[in-house]
Amino acid sequence: MIDIRNCKFEYRCTQRWEDLEQIPGAMRMRFCTRCTSTVHRADNEIEFAELARRGKCVAVFITSATNAESGKVGQPDRARHGIE
Repeated sequence: MIDIRNCKFEYRCTQRWEDLEQIPGAMRMRFCTRCTSTVHRADNEIEFAELARRGKCVAVFITSATNAESGKVGQPDRARHGIE
């Protein structure tokens, strides 16, 4: 897992990547049955920015020296990331 700094969400989902429904043949996407959205996995800042630019729901994988969190799911805040 890679540290993604300054990740801001417009909407933070209560679901976690591990709880989302697997999509056959799509290792980097899962389906949220709660909000009926496809969620895309972002492992770095470039992937996160591209998915945010396209308006996709994203699961962000973050690791730090003191805390490891994985699978945070939400809709990126495009304005706060300078994406139009």
